[in-house]
Amino acid sequence: MSISLVLAQERQVPELDLLMQKHADGLKAVAGERREKALVELNRTYASALERGLKSAQDAGKLEDALAIKNEAALLAGGGSVPEDDAGAPDALKRLRIIYRASVAKIDQDANNASAPLLKVLDASLDQLITSLTKAGRLEDAVVVRKKKDVLRIGTGLLSVPTSASLSLGQPFTNPLGMKFVPVPGTDVLFCIHETRRADYTAYASESSGVDGSWKNQNRGGIPAGMDDNHPVVGVSWADAKGFL
Repeated sequence: MSISLVLAQERQVPELDLLMQKHADGLKAVAGERREKALVELNRTYASALERGLKSAQDAGKLEDALAIKNEAALLAGGGSVPEDDAGAPDALKRLRIIYRASVAKIDQDANNASAPLLKVLDASLDQLITSLTKAGRLEDAVVVRKKKDVLRIGTGLLSVPTSASLSLGQPFTNPLGMKFVPVPGTDVLFCIHETRRADYTAYASESSGVDGSWKNQNRGGIPAGMDDNHPVVGVSWADAKGFL
């Protein structure tokens, strides 16, 4: 390991600590509190959706569906989080979870957008600090600040969420809709392991205005094309397909 890296790991720079604390306070005020409020409201909405789903399952006499939804409501009320794994969950609960995850992803993206100006200010401030420390002959301290700047540029911010630019093409990735993408030898992109499902497209259509409703008719040329949530969606226009992406 080089001397500069050892110094960067062990040294403390008061000016850097102060700058990072100021940035953290700014993030909390601008993006963090907004995100927390949005999540509280989303959880409240999700709890109401679970209540309606439970009543619907009970009215239909679907015991397993009712039990699963009731357990989910109890988990949420106890401060738990929505499970990432949908294995064994009834279709009605899967639909609710897909919409929930898509909403969380939007909240995270909104928080990222809100924090972007602060990150630019921090980046410029770090550059200025590196310059001033170098001019003062505090070279080891300047190395520490440069290391911090490099780490931040990798995208390890508190509110960052996975994007196509930050994903490792050598590793699988599951998006908020539960669509799993995997690397394919000989290519530089990730491919989803299945076609876009009705459940995936339902989450998009419910959050987007002006979407053509033809996809709801799973009947092509008089032949049923499948109505289950896990079946591929059909009847999607080229424009809406691009919008989903």
